[in-house]
Amino acid sequence: DNNAEFSLENVKKHMLPLLEKENAYEGKGDLLREIPIVLFTAELLETNTVSDETYAKTKRLLGGDDSVLVEITAIVGYYAYVAYTLNVFRIASSSS
Repeated sequence: DNNAEFSLENVKKHMLPLLEKENAYEGKGDLLREIPIVLFTAELLETNTVSDETYAKTKRLLGGDDSVLVEITAIVGYYAYVAYTLNVFRIASSSS
């Protein structure tokens, strides 16, 4: 359903199975990094923060370096900034 509300629950229900399917098909080992990034990002977008548990688990699964979480947070923030700007000023995509 393309009109589904964004939520951490919907990400877990719809996005994670797609990642698992794609990785199984392509034989990539990126799934162990992709899932924590997706869950961290979804929680951040839904709640505007992440729990201590999510922070610690994501940090551990991504190699224990805080700088990786800083990067993820900065990228999410930048894309939110761009989306807000496009929405407020009614800037259509080139495909519209």
